[in-house]
Amino acid sequence: MRCYFLNDGHIAGVEMLPLGLSDKDAIARAHMLSAKRMGPFDGFEVWHRGRCVFRFRSAETLAPTSRASQRPLTEDRTRRDVRGPRPHFS
Repeated sequence: MRCYFLNDGHIAGVEMLPLGLSDKDAIARAHMLSAKRMGPFDGFEVWHRGRCVFRFRSAETLAPTSRASQRPLTEDRTRRDVRGPRPHFS
């Protein structure tokens, strides 16, 4: 198994995990390695051959994934709120 350390979605480093680890043990080992890892990275993935066993991304780096939380661009490339204007309370 391999543990890939990611920075902005790109591989920033890799660690070979010992042979014979269960998925659970490999994930625990990857968490331990990520805590000790130096350098910029925002997540990691554990892979066994072509199978993604586990994926972790730091909460601070996650982008919104639901369309409801994203605001589309207007023609002048500025953001607009799709829910309408916010009410004013005086």
